[in-house]
Amino acid sequence: MSSGFRWIDVLSASCCLSLACLIGCTTDSDHGRVSGTVLLDNSPLVDAQVEFIPTAAGSTAYGRTDENGYYQMEYARDSVGASIGENEVRITSSGASADENGDLSFKKEQVPARYNLKTELVFKVESGSNTADFSLTSEGEILNTMSDAANE
Repeated sequence: MSSGFRWIDVLSASCCLSLACLIGCTTDSDHGRVSGTVLLDNSPLVDAQVEFIPTAAGSTAYGRTDENGYYQMEYARDSVGASIGENEVRITSSGASADENGDLSFKKEQVPARYNLKTELVFKVESGSNTADFSLTSEGEILNTMSDAANE
């Protein structure tokens, strides 16, 4: 009967150790932390969506700028970072939002197409922490919908 208790003790210790490693010891070797600031004509671009789209395999990461233009990328809910390697970057300020009554309003795009639908922006994400600051200008064609881009 004592050998049964040892087996349970070993199994319990093994489960606890495995759980501890899953909670605190995991590393994501496919993603690097990415944060930065987005400026449009030298002013913070507020409430803009930032997308990092891997040019090779990987998951698209998303971020949203705050009142200072600061953003941090996430590739899944509560999973900070973007895929390591070269990423196409898209920045857009358009979108819909609902007020307290549930009424939708649409924000017109402020960012030229060369930074979103026809982006020229590329950033190489490395393992560890990365800072990706973007200083954009409002010069250039602005497309407000995907159909605008298709008609080009």
